[in-house]
Amino acid sequence: MRETNELEAEVELEELERYKRVYLEQPKRCVVDIVNEQQTNKYIVILGDPGSRKSTLLKYLALNWARSPLNNSLSLSVPVLIELRTHLYAAARG
Repeated sequence: MRETNELEAEVELEELERYKRVYLEQPKRCVVDIVNEQQTNKYIVILGDPGSRKSTLLKYLALNWARSPLNNSLSLSVPVLIELRTHLYAAARG
């Protein structure tokens, strides 16, 4: 992204490398466990390669949300799908 000037100039390469290193040093965990830690994680972003079942996870989370009792649903996070591909196509068209 830096090469195409899509990355803000104030983000330094060293800082990006530090974030990458911290991320890669984290132990692997089940995504469902992470999602269920609502007190710890207010927002969660799911990234992955095409076909890595991101949409399937979202459908699973949405189904669990819809099946929860109404009084409990209001306190649960609502899963939202944002397709970056769609956003990028729209931005490219102007």
